[in-house]
Amino acid sequence: MRKIIIPIIGFLLFGGLIVLLAYYKDYRLMKNFRTNRAIITGLGNSRNSGGRIFLKYKFVLKDRIYYGNTSFSCNRSAEEQVANYMTGKEVAVVYQSTNPRNSEILLNKTDFPKYGLQTSKTDSFALSTLCSLCLKKEKCDW
Repeated sequence: MRKIIIPIIGFLLFGGLIVLLAYYKDYRLMKNFRTNRAIITGLGNSRNSGGRIFLKYKFVLKDRIYYGNTSFSCNRSAEEQVANYMTGKEVAVVYQSTNPRNSEILLNKTDFPKYGLQTSKTDSFALSTLCSLCLKKEKCDW
């Protein structure tokens, strides 16, 4: 019985640590963020991602380029259309002021209020089109 319990406890502690680190990263970003504009550079590798698409992006801050990627739920059949439409588009990005590598592009209507931001007309149009391509009608009320 002990041989089973010890690995289970270790697994739970390890899993809890990973979840805690993810929440801490989000907490630091939300507590001390700045905004900028990012350019979508393409799609990331989305194999075995359970219906998620990864958008790669970059933004410039003080003559330095920062790269990131953000995943979002989307119909896999729309992947090519999303790539064609979003590549080269400019979207809002938030980043941690003390660590710009900790960044996130805002791809959902609920992302903006989370940071106390208003959605621009440019963002509204791009994101409503993205939402339509992904067939997420319940979140497409821009």
